[in-house]
Amino acid sequence: MLHSARSDTRNSTRLATSAGTPLTTVTANSRLTIAAHVLVWMGLNQRLGAELSTSEQIAGSVNTNPVVIRRLVSQLRDAGLVEPNQACPVGAGIRPAMERVYGGVEDAVSRELAATTLAEVSQDVLAG
Repeated sequence: MLHSARSDTRNSTRLATSAGTPLTTVTANSRLTIAAHVLVWMGLNQRLGAELSTSEQIAGSVNTNPVVIRRLVSQLRDAGLVEPNQACPVGAGIRPAMERVYGGVEDAVSRELAATTLAEVSQDVLAG
C-alpha cells in the first residue's frame, strides 16, 4: 500500500510503502518536467503530421487529467512558447470576448464586496 507524507521543509511529497520505505520524491519542479514533456510531445506530434494536439491526447501521454494539461498549455501560451490555433474561429476570438465578460463580473463582485462588511458576513454565518 502506498501513502504520501508532506515535508514542510522541502515542499515535496514522498511516496512510500506502508512500511515507510521511500519509493520516489515528487517536487514542485514536476510542473517543469510536465511542461517539457508537453512541448516535446506537441513537437513530435506535429512532425508526424498532426495539425493539432488535444489536451486529452497529451494527458494520456503524461498520465494526468486533461484539465492539468489545459492549464499548463495556457501558461505556456502566455509565455509565448505555444501559439494558439488561429484557424479556430473560437480560439482566436474567445479571449477578448471573455475579458469583457470577466471585467463586468469583476466590477459587480467589487461593488458587492464594497457594500458588505465582515460584521454582516459574521452575522449571516452565525445565523446559520
